Amino acid sequence: MLSPSVTTLLLEARAGSDQALNRLFEQCGERLLSLIRLRMGTKLRLRMESGDILNATLLRAFRSFDSLEARNTSSLMAWLASIAKSEIRDQTDRLHAQRRDAGKEVPLDSGCVDLAARMRSQTSQLVLSESRLKLERAI
Repeated sequence: MLSPSVTTLLLEARAGSDQALNRLFEQCGERLLSLIRLRMGTKLRLRMESGDILNATLLRAFRSFDSLEARNTSSLMAWLASIAKSEIRDQTDRLHAQRRDAGKEVPLDSGCVDLAARMRSQTSQLVLSESRLKLERAI
């Protein structure tokens, strides 16, 4: 059954109490942080702290609290978890987009192209040596 403190906090938060909303988020924070740590990929963890995702999640939740229809702790956690998953997905998409950013591409300079042109296989080097020998004999 629903804990009276969570019920009371939900009612007070819906009535506009920022303090009640903060207390709700504090109560769910540790569980939500654990979920975020489990869901973050390795590459995203290298770029961001799980606490950053938690803060962004709680900010989104705060902004959209009016749309919450939770009546108990589990539905509140499910709502917060869906926001966290969305935030993780958005941050992962941003990370991949940064890697694909055309502005970060480095153009090939002519030196790289020339280097590739100068590299020859053993067969082509042998053919070139034979051609030089024939040319020298002819001269």
